[in-house]
Amino acid sequence: MSNMFFGFDSSNINLDISFLNTKNVTNMSGMFSHSNFEKIDLSSFNTEKVTDMGGMFSYCKSKEINLSSFNTKNVTNISYMFSENRELENIDLSSFNTENVINMTRMFYYCDHLKNVNLSSFKANKVENMELMFFWCYSLLNVDFSNFDINEVKNKSELFRLSSLDATNDINGNQVKIVKICSNSFDEFKKQISSTNAKIIIV
Repeated sequence: MSNMFFGFDSSNINLDISFLNTKNVTNMSGMFSHSNFEKIDLSSFNTEKVTDMGGMFSYCKSKEINLSSFNTKNVTNISYMFSENRELENIDLSSFNTENVINMTRMFYYCDHLKNVNLSSFKANKVENMELMFFWCYSLLNVDFSNFDINEVKNKSELFRLSSLDATNDINGNQVKIVKICSNSFDEFKKQISSTNAKIIIV
């Protein structure tokens, strides 16, 4: 299914692919890359044999993506998965099992409208590359890294390299805490998050 809907111009079409049998699929890389479905619901997908999801939604224009049923236990590559999706604001990946993932490079690269990301289930025990994973995600407000230990990752350079943000006192009435972080201070970052109830902006 690699590149199956690549470049599909379908802004006025309600995508329904619930009839697809994906139980034997191993490669979904680039599947929706450069497409412009407003909503993508893959809650019916069986992904238990998939190993490659690299660039699956890269450069697409989907505002809503439902991956709630995804079984990612055999996936090794999620690099560029949402890279340069500039419409996406919220993504819940709390169901993801990343215990076999090796490559997370540029997973959310240039997702400049992304505000909320739930990675609470993410583990990095086999990950070798996380370079530029959140580069230019300058709209981020809430990121859940609660179980994410990246100390053993070989390449995590510029993991949180984001554009500068205006150090305002509040956003829509919510307290904001400005956190400056470099790629080698992830433990300190987690300490700062746990010490406040404020929303977090990383700069």
